[in-house]
Amino acid sequence: MSEIEEMIQQRIKQDPNFVHYLRQFEFDTATAFAVDDLRHQLNLNRPDFAKKIKVPKRVLLKLESGDMEITPRLLNQIATRTGRKIRLNFIDAEKGKENANESAHSKNQPESHG
Repeated sequence: MSEIEEMIQQRIKQDPNFVHYLRQFEFDTATAFAVDDLRHQLNLNRPDFAKKIKVPKRVLLKLESGDMEITPRLLNQIATRTGRKIRLNFIDAEKGKENANESAHSKNQPESHG
C-alpha cells in the first residue's frame, strides 16, 4: 500500500463520511475526463462545444476541470445534444471490478434513454 493509500485509510477511520467525499471526487474527475474526451472526439474547441451542448463556457470549464458536480440531467443533455447515450455500471468498490451479475445483466438489456 502506498503512503497516500495509507493516509486515505487513516482518514477514513477518523471520519467515515470521508469515503463519500472521496467517491464524489473520483466521480467528478472521471466525468471531467469523459466530457473532455467527448469534446476532443467531436473535434470541437471549448466555445463550439459549449454552444453545442447549450451551456455557458464557464460551466464547461468547471466540468472539464472537475470543479463541478454534474447532475444526471446535465449528463443527459450533453449526451442528447452530441448524439450519444450514457452507459451506467456499478462496480465493486472493494475490488474495482464490475459486478459480474450486473455486467452480464446489462449486456443483455437494451440501453435506456433518460
